Amino acid sequence: MEQGTVRQLPAFVFGALLACALSPPAARADTIYRTVDAQGHVVYSDHPVTPSSQKVTPDVEQPDPREVARQAREQAALVAEDTERTRKLTQEQQKAAADAEKQRAREQRCTSATNRYGQFKHGGRIYHYDAQGNRTYYTDEEIATEAAAAKKVMDEACGH
Repeated sequence: MEQGTVRQLPAFVFGALLACALSPPAARADTIYRTVDAQGHVVYSDHPVTPSSQKVTPDVEQPDPREVARQAREQAALVAEDTERTRKLTQEQQKAAADAEKQRAREQRCTSATNRYGQFKHGGRIYHYDAQGNRTYYTDEEIATEAAAAKKVMDEACGH
């Protein structure tokens, strides 16, 4: 290794390599014992079961680095697809919730405007409070003006 190469590794990679180098070696399971019992059943174990147990060393093949890389790319693509699908679904749900909220607000404005128009349409003794807090009754002309304005607001709010 050239001098300075270790410093070029990302800190987490260097830390992982250091941890592996300093950790105690794992127990090796490369020795297996094969035993045939009285009924002819074959038993494999990591320790001899009987004195007649035969030591077997399994052949372990290292994985093909290209195949490992291909599988890693495939897995990354699947994760990316799933993430994108989840993002789109979340966006659709947020849009549907926003649309539903807009619809509720429209319906509420329509109901409120319809109620106000109904008050003025049916006439009668309608009043409001002035700046001093005194009850002031509308004249017939004011009721007609307010009814026309309330009808316009209702038509806009209800989409008529």
